[in-house]
Amino acid sequence: MHAFLHGSAAIFAANASVFVFSMHGEKNFPFHKFPADLDVALPDGTGDEDYLRALADHLPAVFEFRPDLILYQAGVDPLAEDKLGRLSLTHSGLIQRDQAVLYACKGRGIPVSMAIGGGYADPIEASVTAYSNTYRVAKKLHRF
Repeated sequence: MHAFLHGSAAIFAANASVFVFSMHGEKNFPFHKFPADLDVALPDGTGDEDYLRALADHLPAVFEFRPDLILYQAGVDPLAEDKLGRLSLTHSGLIQRDQAVLYACKGRGIPVSMAIGGGYADPIEASVTAYSNTYRVAKKLHRF
């Protein structure tokens, strides 16, 4: 089993059958973060290129764990318009993130349960678009 959730680090800390991978803004809430199995803390203003490079560098560790299931917290707070996320991704960058994660899981035959998070963009429509794009990636991948 694998949890792909930041807040789950504390819940699963003593459970060796769960691997928690978190990519997040290093100065983002919560300010005191419970350590995950793999934390990638990104500096304020990180954009698409650096974010996607960090994901490509660290995502293989998830699959080295040999998970039976991925719980994917597809947060949209890395979006540049998000008031709390402190990162600077574009919609295209978030789409590429979702493609990287979901296609890698599908290619390995690992089922994914997906949840959304974040969503404090100004204007809020930017968050709604980002949520919709995540599900568009999943739909295209699975051809519903």
